[in-house]
Amino acid sequence: MESLKLSIIIPAQNEERGIHFVLEKLVSHVSGPHPLFPHEIEIIVVNDGSTDQTASVVGKMCGDFPCIKLINHRNNQGYGTALKTGFREARGEYIGFLDADGSYPPEAIFYLFSRIVENGADIVWGSRLMNGKKEMPFIRWLGNLFFRILTNILFRSNLTDVTSGMRVFKKELAPHFFSLPYGLEFSPAMSAIALQKGLTVEELPIPYEKRIGKSKLKIFEDGFKFLFAIMACKYFR
Repeated sequence: MESLKLSIIIPAQNEERGIHFVLEKLVSHVSGPHPLFPHEIEIIVVNDGSTDQTASVVGKMCGDFPCIKLINHRNNQGYGTALKTGFREARGEYIGFLDADGSYPPEAIFYLFSRIVENGADIVWGSRLMNGKKEMPFIRWLGNLFFRILTNILFRSNLTDVTSGMRVFKKELAPHFFSLPYGLEFSPAMSAIALQKGLTVEELPIPYEKRIGKSKLKIFEDGFKFLFAIMACKYFR
């Protein structure tokens, strides 16, 4: 297999407790004399207006690992905006992203990458729900079930986790996503727009654990935003 480059985007707002764990797991697969992941990577952490030590933790790791790059937003601009900042800076043929809180196994991003290269899908993402709800709180599991059913009805699909925050896609598709929302609703909107545009989507099961630190998801407020984002992709794009 030819050598390829994967750009991994990690949006981070006040994630000083989890970001070191995530970065350490990623670089352990590409560093050393016998790396587990044979392709080139760059890791772009977008510090989205953090008020804790997130930037400092990442900055120290940048000195040890040249593949890590830190981009700072002076003020918090939202999860989706942080991702899009990373997409614009990415130099790889493929772009992946995951959260900074340790809820997704960081090394699974390489599993998704291998699958997308092997099968030629446009987007591959990790499904937390293919093997049960794991450590996901019940109310969030219920919400994700609702958005899954809604999306599958609207777009005649058969997806299991439309809000997943761990994905890999072909860089050439990035322009499709720049007009998507700036907040946490970016992920369900990305699922919806991919289906609307007829992109090839594949899901793979991944473990899911309790996050490190406090969640930023506001169940009802963000839930309504998720709903609007999915409907907007169906009827207004």
